[in-house]
Amino acid sequence: MNGKNDAQTATGQILLTGIDGANLLAFLAALGALQMLAQAWPNREVRMKWAPSAGAFRPALEWHGDDGDPLDAISDRLNELGPETWFDRDALNFTDKEHEQLLHSARTMADPHLAARAAALGAMCMPDQRKREIQWRRQPLHCLSGQQGFFKACRTIVDKTTFGHVKTALLEPWSYADDGKGMSLRWDPIDDRRHALRWSDPSGAEQRMVRGAYRLAIEGLGMFPCLPGERRTRTVAFHGPARALGITWLIWGIPATAETAQSLLTHPGMALLTAEEKDRNKAKLVRSDLRARGLVAAYRSARIEPTDYANFTPGVQVL
Repeated sequence: MNGKNDAQTATGQILLTGIDGANLLAFLAALGALQMLAQAWPNREVRMKWAPSAGAFRPALEWHGDDGDPLDAISDRLNELGPETWFDRDALNFTDKEHEQLLHSARTMADPHLAARAAALGAMCMPDQRKREIQWRRQPLHCLSGQQGFFKACRTIVDKTTFGHVKTALLEPWSYADDGKGMSLRWDPIDDRRHALRWSDPSGAEQRMVRGAYRLAIEGLGMFPCLPGERRTRTVAFHGPARALGITWLIWGIPATAETAQSLLTHPGMALLTAEEKDRNKAKLVRSDLRARGLVAAYRSARIEPTDYANFTPGVQVL
């Protein structure tokens, strides 16, 4: 990955001071912002890099040309992706035949962004080797319980998020001032609200969130496509056995396009970053290689299932 020449000629830049690269939801929101600006300005070579600022890695968007406000451009693209672009059902659940139809429709979608989103919802696998039955399974970013609807939550987020919410999420410290009822997808570690971790019953407590971050994050979903697996769905950036599944993401210091950023999510060495006890020498080589390529940090968040829903733990730096 080499973006030195592009960085020298970029004429516009904005540092997203509200985004902390160690937070999974914030990282997903940064990917969403990169995609939205790149799609809004397809001929302006939009790129993103991460820079240390105020004790965290923050994303900086760069582009060619000095006319237009990048936040307005992001907002305009988000407005094109209204609630109607999400499936007209509540739960993320498909039969085998429905999934086949989904993939067929994705191939004919005029908007590649929507096609990528469809490919990131789930995939086929064979969970029971004895029965030899192929079944559809959701991707691991689905964390809601059976009573909660993923698509319904996404449509609500789209419908109730304003430009002000998005701007605040990108540029200001997260204060969790927004009502999150019916909208939390449990991608923020703060969404882990188990009884054992609180003084009172959290079920009746008011839910607060950074709504703009979720609005951007759901548009970054397409960067995590799912592939058929033997016993479970395989998803980009997720590593480990089913009982110890986690997501690992890289932080890069050289300007990268959305396509390059997505390729970094598939780096084969990411699984080794958290497996040093098994192969310390290989992990050491991977770390050296990543740093030589301009990667400045990596984080891992474990996916946990305390009850009938899932959460992600706070990101732990592994590079």
